[in-house]
Amino acid sequence: MGRPDPASHNRTVLSAPAETMRRPSGLNAADRTASSWPRRGTPMCWPDWPSHNRIVLSPLAETRRRPSGLNDTVHTASFHADQALREPPGKSADALLLGFREQTAAVAVGINALIERAATEGTGIIIEGAHIVPGFMDLEAHADSILAVPFILGVDDEGRHLTHFATREDAVGTRPAERYAEGFENIRKLQRYVKSQALSHGVPMLPNYSFDQSIAAVMDLVMERATLRAAEIHAAEAANAEAMAETTEGTRGEGKSA
Repeated sequence: MGRPDPASHNRTVLSAPAETMRRPSGLNAADRTASSWPRRGTPMCWPDWPSHNRIVLSPLAETRRRPSGLNDTVHTASFHADQALREPPGKSADALLLGFREQTAAVAVGINALIERAATEGTGIIIEGAHIVPGFMDLEAHADSILAVPFILGVDDEGRHLTHFATREDAVGTRPAERYAEGFENIRKLQRYVKSQALSHGVPMLPNYSFDQSIAAVMDLVMERATLRAAEIHAAEAANAEAMAETTEGTRGEGKSA
């Protein structure tokens, strides 16, 4: 409706309120709540269980000025991370991976805060995004209070990987497949890096060729980890009960001897 903005500025558009960790109610409820589930096209993930919240890393809100420093890094697409390095890379450094690591480290600050809050409040969350990289999140700090099930979805076949972007364009028209096709070589390089991080930290790699098969694989993994945790808790409780029984019996024996 107006003339284009100058090249050194961004157009600011009012957006919906940020997602919260809990379902809003009463006065706190947002006036407009948009569904996070795609209305058309192929869904990119599975529906959440009613007792869980889905946290999706979204592009940061537009600002009135061109971002700089750290903000410039996180505003840049991951496959163009080499164009927004905060410091010049060394001669032997891979600029793309270095930039991606900078982005991931910045995002990890917020992810760790989400995990800590979920552990404190006892809420279930699902966190997904290109910058959820094994080794950058501190899951062990809350191992006693949460059951974290990290995994990586990947596509080894390059041809099938490329078709995913066309499918997503059908579902989300603002993300044209052509843009990702141009950066496909870098995207493949970043996937190899994420896979190497997963192998180094014992995080499962699940194939993402079929929507239904991916869902089934994720659910099997979650149930396997939940069953294992339940068995560990049961074994610990049984050991504690046995130790208490032995202590009680020993006390009674001492009383009889006296």
